[in-house]
Amino acid sequence: MNLLLTLLLGIVLVTVANALLVRMARVAPPLAAALVALATLLLYLPLAFVFWPGGDVATIHLTAFLLTCLMCGLFWQARAQGDTATARGYLGPRVIIGFFMTLVVVDSVFVLVAERGLPVSVGSALLPEPRNGNAVRFAFPGVVADNYQKKEALYNEFLAQHRRQEARGWQIQKGWLDGKPRAEQSAVFQLKATTREGLPVSGAAARGTFAWAGNSELDTLFTMEEVSPGLYQAELSLPTAGRWQLLMSLHRDDEQHEIRATTTVAPTES
Repeated sequence: MNLLLTLLLGIVLVTVANALLVRMARVAPPLAAALVALATLLLYLPLAFVFWPGGDVATIHLTAFLLTCLMCGLFWQARAQGDTATARGYLGPRVIIGFFMTLVVVDSVFVLVAERGLPVSVGSALLPEPRNGNAVRFAFPGVVADNYQKKEALYNEFLAQHRRQEARGWQIQKGWLDGKPRAEQSAVFQLKATTREGLPVSGAAARGTFAWAGNSELDTLFTMEEVSPGLYQAELSLPTAGRWQLLMSLHRDDEQHEIRATTTVAPTES
């Protein structure tokens, strides 16, 4: 869900809850603020655990909600006492709260820019003109997983797979048929697989991904067709110029061979 929307909704709910406790239930403002803060933690933490938004977003939410509780407590306490001097006495805490609220706003802007990018007009004004026809991205949606236990398990499986792959000894030759491909233009990617003895690895399922670093939305998935024994091809069109990561695998029965490489895509001819 939109970060600004969830922040606004949570702040409104916290403010309304404080007002109801103070005005309707006649709870003392400091106690009302403490109760709402506790309820916020008890409700938000389990939800954040189930629908994990990321550590930065969770921190922004909790900081904004708890600071709202503190501001409500100070506001209703000063109003209940009805003393101008008392109200002035809360100037220091208000400055501190304002400082942290400013941090919340700034961090929220950074998160939104990272996820969605700058408006094109703003980005064009801040950044120089792109060279060689390369497109400029103003967003970084991210490609890194948050689950470290899953990462460790995947790494252990990778090591085991690498040992099996070396023992099997398949030989792989891959590349583009017509040299370096160009962005947004079709090109044929080819892979030739042979055993250690030089026999073709036929009847395998060949599939993979050309991944664009920093923007998983541009990743291009493909499946290759066997055009002759051990020779696989796929016609592809990569959306932007630059350096791409190739992640692909060959499956035949219970045998699996993984390939990792890089390729460079030239800009579209003008």
